[in-house]
Amino acid sequence: MNLTLSRFCPESLKELQPELLFLFSCGIKISVPEIMGILRHLIVRDMQITALIRNMVSVITVAVDVLPAVRRSAVLLPVIASKLLGELGIVLTTYAKSIGPVTVDEADYDFTEITNNSFYLPNKDAAKKAAEYVSTLMEQMDSCGGLIECRVDHLPAGLGEPVFDKLDALLAQAIMSIGAVKGVEIGDGFQSASSTGSTNNDPFCMQQGQVMKTSNHSGGTLGGMSDGSQLILRAAIKPTPSISQMQHTVTNSGEEIELSIHGRHDPIIVPRAVVVVEAMTALTLADLLLRNAVSRMNQIKQLYTEDKNV
Repeated sequence: MNLTLSRFCPESLKELQPELLFLFSCGIKISVPEIMGILRHLIVRDMQITALIRNMVSVITVAVDVLPAVRRSAVLLPVIASKLLGELGIVLTTYAKSIGPVTVDEADYDFTEITNNSFYLPNKDAAKKAAEYVSTLMEQMDSCGGLIECRVDHLPAGLGEPVFDKLDALLAQAIMSIGAVKGVEIGDGFQSASSTGSTNNDPFCMQQGQVMKTSNHSGGTLGGMSDGSQLILRAAIKPTPSISQMQHTVTNSGEEIELSIHGRHDPIIVPRAVVVVEAMTALTLADLLLRNAVSRMNQIKQLYTEDKNV
């Protein structure tokens, strides 16, 4: 069952959370399970949400008042961005490419396995090896990091700018704003440093009357803009810093001591960050799509002069 947000009745939420107030006036379709999923993440004590969404062809204004504020970017807005991308046929696939030393080669990807293991690895055997490795680290009271990869299919060409707001730069800014991310790469990324121009270049060809690339070392970007091919980005996640091993540190008074952190601490945070990387990617792409929609004068004229009812 799908509901159109413009027809969704706020009164139906009262049984779940009386403090929640959703005022929707856009035509984006959302399913009942998705609404329930949002509510499960948003229901906290003394929290009030007012979401105003106004759709004017290319401009969606979202005003959200959320306590705590971190849930604004972590839950509600990525859902809206993902729905927008989905309406345009843009598909995001995000998973863990590596857990510590356990890495999945692209030739061994099986995307049907991503949600079948707790590490979100696209390979069943790799997930078993990762589980064994993490179990060993837990016995050693240690932790590890990993690599998250996000692939975006059916992204139109021309998103981004040649100089300042490059697609590469905005994606890197968004992903690097996530806690524990220590590096971002697009396409071949850091491997490009040891490559050659003749190898790293993506040759062009004609396929069914369209200009296409025979390879995708650039990861779907060219000159700061999307080139219409698959967008590929990766985020390097550092090991969980809070471990139970004795560590040397300094107190506020300058005294050198040995410290052991107690309590429940995950030996790896990569699986938790997979959805966050996808959320930040979706937000960045949705924003660029809306900006690009009014980047030409004929589009602006159509919006403001020809049809006032859009």
